[in-house]
Amino acid sequence: MSEKTYTILSACGSGVATSSHIAASLTSSLKEMGVSVNVRTCSLGEIDGLVESMHPSIVVATASLETVHNLGEIKVMNGIPLLTGVGRQEMLNEIAEYLKSQ
Repeated sequence: MSEKTYTILSACGSGVATSSHIAASLTSSLKEMGVSVNVRTCSLGEIDGLVESMHPSIVVATASLETVHNLGEIKVMNGIPLLTGVGRQEMLNEIAEYLKSQ
């Protein structure tokens, strides 16, 4: 039986720099933890449409998601620990545990 792959949206203001760094960090770190993920980078303006089409398990953002209205029960996390390193491992552990519980 194949391992489940979880979808994560990595969002920042422009959908380029910080979201790409976070996506790479999530992909490699979670793989090392035995969790397979597909991380899609996006800008804040793209989240509404991507939530509808991709149905992510988690949205990791480096900016406020106040303008996003359709997150429903999707877990939202602040991505700053993956940029600064402060609280990084704790965040990765929380994400891995959450995904494995799905």
